[in-house]
Amino acid sequence: MTLVANSYGHPDPGRQAPTEIFLATPRLTLRPMSGTDVSRIYEVNRRLNPRYLSAPPLDRDAMEELRAVFEGEWQIFGLGYLMICRGEDSVGHARLKLIPDCASGRAAELTFAIAPAEQGHGYASEAVAAVLRFAYKAAEIDYVVACVEPHNYASVRVIEKNGLVPVATGKHHGRMMRRYILPRLMWAAQQRALGNA
Repeated sequence: MTLVANSYGHPDPGRQAPTEIFLATPRLTLRPMSGTDVSRIYEVNRRLNPRYLSAPPLDRDAMEELRAVFEGEWQIFGLGYLMICRGEDSVGHARLKLIPDCASGRAAELTFAIAPAEQGHGYASEAVAAVLRFAYKAAEIDYVVACVEPHNYASVRVIEKNGLVPVATGKHHGRMMRRYILPRLMWAAQQRALGNA
């Protein structure tokens, strides 16, 4: 897995915004979302079962209104949407969203989606592994959290395969969701055990 992150943004004044972020796995590349990708994100989410999204889906107009917000995340926080690509084709997306005001360190929520026609090939697991490596090695995240509906077995497998552990189940956006967490130190220990350190 290749990781290139020449610089990355932080909410602290005086820090540089990202200039090049590119993640590569054996089959996929992940790159920050650009303005033209907003419609692709909408199309992927529109085809998914909304029950399995960690938040209610946005309509096309809402996605377009938030375009500047999505692009600005990278400039301000060094985190945001990543397009998951196989060659030139986008097969899905992932997002690291900074969780503000965390007393226990710099934290981010992980979400991901793979287009229904592209599911079943292990792309989600491969992409999430790359996103976690970026989060801990480049973006200085202290821990990653993810909220998944317990009956979304495919996403649960992806999350658990990548080392996140369940800590609670409760209401999130009006639905019962299981909350997973992975602190950086635990991720590093897992990588050492796998020989990936």
